[in-house]
Amino acid sequence: PNTFMRIIGERAEFYALHPIRAGTELTLDYGDSHHNGDLPCTCQTTNCRRFI
Repeated sequence: PNTFMRIIGERAEFYALHPIRAGTELTLDYGDSHHNGDLPCTCQTTNCRRFI
């Protein structure tokens, strides 16, 4: 991931973890989000944890 998210009230704010080049897809690790780790992930990548 190249961003992290903070929930403040009803807003979601995204911050860069390091410099991001223009045109680069923004990615986020939902593991640290408001989910409890029980939401199934459907990304199907090889290094997926299978749950968010």
